[in-house]
Amino acid sequence: MQINKILSFFLLAICLCMSQMHHLDASSSYAQLSSLTSQVPPISGNALIQLDSVDAIFNMGVTSDKQSVVIKEDGFYFVLAAAQVGSVDQTTTGYVDVWLVINKKAVPNTNARITIEQPTSTGVVFSQGILSLKAGDRIGTGYSASGPSLGVVFLQPDNEPAITSIIFSIFKM
Repeated sequence: MQINKILSFFLLAICLCMSQMHHLDASSSYAQLSSLTSQVPPISGNALIQLDSVDAIFNMGVTSDKQSVVIKEDGFYFVLAAAQVGSVDQTTTGYVDVWLVINKKAVPNTNARITIEQPTSTGVVFSQGILSLKAGDRIGTGYSASGPSLGVVFLQPDNEPAITSIIFSIFKM
């Protein structure tokens, strides 16, 4: 049942994205960022996930610490953060939470949790929203974990594209 619920939310997000794609043109604001590093939050709290790779960007910026996208124009935005989570050293089980953050404040009702039941397994957790953002707002992805070495995991399979630890996509609707 949980898998069906997750798939339903994911399909809804894809449908929403596809329905808005016809609005994107050379003057639209959008960005897609990712990370090519594994990251673990501090044991005593949470952190923002670093976005060290800019895959595409137009009419937005990135903070110098690479933790947030900077909005350049007011409007409604669709935001999707997809994090590959697991045990970085493959020794720990527990859960990882992922949520959206605007101007260093957690966005209500965007937290999602995934449980890692086997230390060698990974999973993808999504956080998404349609948000009203203003020029100068900074949006990123927060995360926390229930145990040491749990976090977002980068993988590089042989003869395949990288599995980034996070893909963060945003576009103005």
